[in-house]
Amino acid sequence: MAKNYERAVAALVACPTAKEAAKVSGIGESTLRAYKADPEFVELYTAARHELLDAGVKTLQSKFSDAVEVICEIMHDKAASPSVRLSAASSIIQNAVRLTDQTESMERAATGRRLNRELLGGLSDIFPVGE
Repeated sequence: MAKNYERAVAALVACPTAKEAAKVSGIGESTLRAYKADPEFVELYTAARHELLDAGVKTLQSKFSDAVEVICEIMHDKAASPSVRLSAASSIIQNAVRLTDQTESMERAATGRRLNRELLGGLSDIFPVGE
């Protein structure tokens, strides 16, 4: 069964539709639907999708500086039309604000998790786990 799960996961991740995944993997569509009801399969499939997404994010992150550089070049290009330069400048501003908001949100969440650990750590002295 594990080998079929691996084939099914690989096909589902690679193909745009379940129908195509079934054809590519040689597994029937109804079998794929049944697999999706099995928690073990769902875990494998979810992990594969997360790995794929993580790889895509890492690729985008590696291009981030290049993209910012291109936008800055367009913004400073006196030969470009004013609307194109304005669009580049707006893009920088909007993305800087969004990234700042996301960074601050992540920092607040990390602080909240740290405070929770500290609080729960203190409570474990009063209410030991397992008693």
